[in-house]
Amino acid sequence: MNSSFAIDVDAQLIEQAARGCTSSCEQLYRLFQRPVYTLAYRFMQCPDDAQEVVQDVFIKALSKLDRYRGDAPFWGWLRQVAVNTALSALRKRGRRKGEMSMSDLLENQLPSHVSQTSHGIDIHQAYSQLPATTRAVIWLHDVEGYTHAEIGKMMNRSTSFSKSQVARGHAAMRSGLEYEAGFDLCPQTS
Repeated sequence: MNSSFAIDVDAQLIEQAARGCTSSCEQLYRLFQRPVYTLAYRFMQCPDDAQEVVQDVFIKALSKLDRYRGDAPFWGWLRQVAVNTALSALRKRGRRKGEMSMSDLLENQLPSHVSQTSHGIDIHQAYSQLPATTRAVIWLHDVEGYTHAEIGKMMNRSTSFSKSQVARGHAAMRSGLEYEAGFDLCPQTS
């Protein structure tokens, strides 16, 4: 696993944090604050919303440390708490702001003009232009390494939902990048 969450943590540190040791809780926060923030920001695309997710993740995780069984790495357990919390925040924000329905999100495409940096194409800009759900699925699949089945389950959707989100998101980004670059990044073979 090549996740930014893949940080080894001493079992004793987790036990002390579970017993309420403030310095141990602070150590866990310092170890994982950055990967949690990165994941939250990629989902939310807003620093304030991402920071709120970070706060919620650590409140949940530290209050539920007794539920961590130790049969898998701690970072995997915390990553799952972070993903679930970020997805929940994304859904809540969508309801609060009256965002598009899921069918609207599926039809939404990357704008034809994607910014370009002086060093080349800005893939981060292309990614940020994708619909929130598509961004979340792509991040979970391409960066965090979740399978399509796992993503579908997390989002209460099917495996094919995840596959189509990744395929459509990649296609939207690719078409925007091809437009900007003026050439085909993935030529068709005959």
